[in-house]
Amino acid sequence: MSAWTLALELSNPTSGSVVAPLTSLAPLSVVAPLSVVAPLSVVAPLSRAECASSIALGQVENPGTPHACATIIDTEHVAPALPRSTSDDLFPAIDRLLRRNGLSPRDLKGGRIAVSVGPGGYTGLRIACAAAKVLADTVGASCVGVPTALVALDADSGSAPGGTALQSGALRAVALSSKSDAAWVYVEGWADPAAPRFITVETAAAFLAEYRIGLLIADSFLPAPIRAACAAAEIVIAPPRLSAAACVRASATLPDIDPVALVPIYAREPDAVTQWRARKEKD
Repeated sequence: MSAWTLALELSNPTSGSVVAPLTSLAPLSVVAPLSVVAPLSVVAPLSRAECASSIALGQVENPGTPHACATIIDTEHVAPALPRSTSDDLFPAIDRLLRRNGLSPRDLKGGRIAVSVGPGGYTGLRIACAAAKVLADTVGASCVGVPTALVALDADSGSAPGGTALQSGALRAVALSSKSDAAWVYVEGWADPAAPRFITVETAAAFLAEYRIGLLIADSFLPAPIRAACAAAEIVIAPPRLSAAACVRASATLPDIDPVALVPIYAREPDAVTQWRARKEKD
């Protein structure tokens, strides 16, 4: 059994790789547009201004089983919204991708909408999940929530260009949502890639040694003391190469869920909530 899979990667727009060029086609007519800010995708080196928001179309054999196998059919870049613009490119990008492959949104009926659900940027995660729910409900597809750490690991594996070789017994880890003196971390092989776990500048060295980390996938926001701990332990730090194609592959063995159950993974509460809470405590 095979199923169409449409994947959305909007979680961390400052990381990624090159995707297909834009073409000019009409926007989707089956859903209402959403506002999305998605900066351009570029090749390394990466910076705040460099980004990777993309979508991908794939076929997955035996989806949701250990024997699943994904084939990437095509990818499409999601362009940035102009400042103060009320338009966006997410649904037009989906339309371009489907039309280029002779499909319409309704061909996704019975298929899967896979979303890189974080941790990552709050706005990108909320928009991707909302868009997936609307599209899945409209066409009769299911959703798949893909932890972004699994997307990053797939993009670094042998199935993607530039896979990083490790010493025997060493593991890979992914650090996301780095802020101040801490980072959210997932180590490959852990049972639940959605469970929250943090390392701090105080615990990093012990953590890296305990789990025999050989490669840490992390962006430029990784705290300097944690970078120093990696350097001292001769651990390679590689930038995340997040892409919708990797999201398709990472989604293959994961179960379908009802669109209502699709939610982002937030590493911490938004700054606005933290500031509101602090003000309430002073009152």
